[in-house]
Amino acid sequence: MKNLILIVVMLLPFSSVEAKVKEYNYPSIDGYRLDRCLTHGDGCDEPAAMRFCLSKRFDKAIYWEVEKGIKPTRNIVSKKICHKKCDSFKTIVCHS
Repeated sequence: MKNLILIVVMLLPFSSVEAKVKEYNYPSIDGYRLDRCLTHGDGCDEPAAMRFCLSKRFDKAIYWEVEKGIKPTRNIVSKKICHKKCDSFKTIVCHS
């Protein structure tokens, strides 16, 4: 019995840690679908997904899926709108 109590006490701090995960489908910014790049053609995919998650108060992006041929889109950093040959995120999963 004493060993069981010791094991429970040792595991207690770990059981109170709760990770937050949220999936964003068709993420948008200011009413436009989120472009897959931070600025036009630069910082695409992971950097843009990470920035989006940080803007939502998460620590990082753990998954993202890109959808091609979406227009218009908006870059999260430059705020510019893309009207031609644009790609957007279909899904971003954020974690903290």
